[in-house]
Amino acid sequence: MRFALLFSMLVLLLQSDISAQQDRIIFDNAQKIDNDRYKGYKGNPYYFKIWVYGDVYNQNGEKYEDLLLNYNIESSTFEVTNGERYLELDPRYYWAVTVKQDKNVVDLEDDRDSIVFIRGLLPDDERKFVEVLYNGSRVKLLKELYVALSSKKIENVGQTIKLKRFNRKDKHFLVVDGEYKKIKMKKKDALKTMGPEKELKNWLKSSKNKLKKDKDWMALMQYYEENHLSPIR
Repeated sequence: MRFALLFSMLVLLLQSDISAQQDRIIFDNAQKIDNDRYKGYKGNPYYFKIWVYGDVYNQNGEKYEDLLLNYNIESSTFEVTNGERYLELDPRYYWAVTVKQDKNVVDLEDDRDSIVFIRGLLPDDERKFVEVLYNGSRVKLLKELYVALSSKKIENVGQTIKLKRFNRKDKHFLVVDGEYKKIKMKKKDALKTMGPEKELKNWLKSSKNKLKKDKDWMALMQYYEENHLSPIR
């Protein structure tokens, strides 16, 4: 019931702009930005390469517009900044974040118009945000963002060097009529999970869909929902 309610709220969020705009978030207890915070690490623990403008929605449906923010995948928190200091948003009080292309100079991933993050959709971790790749009436495709930290030691001319790297290890979930299934974002594995394999493979071929980008997967989900689900009784 909780997940159905969140998805319904998501539809309203995407289709309308009914939320009351709030004053800027106060940075009194914010931390100073440390540019060396991840010095010596390879890879990126953040979703975006730079700070981007986004809208944040709290539990009361109120919206904070055009905040400079980024999602720290390592800590599973959104960070907002005023340019000098930053705050971690407490997930108990904020449930959705949207980032739109028309409000940003940087190109969003896969030429998408917007990216939506929702908290509370993972049954085993309701405080963690997920990226909503597709939100149909019966089918949803969710991306759980995750980075793994690896380290190894290298001996170099009598000196031991420790290399640390962030590696993206995202997980995906296909939700059909409220039932969650893990899905691998590889053509063969995904079609087997979804079914019917032959019909979906034929559609991918006729539509020249290579499943290379997120928007390709969105198109597949839409086709799947509209043509291959059993009627609800």
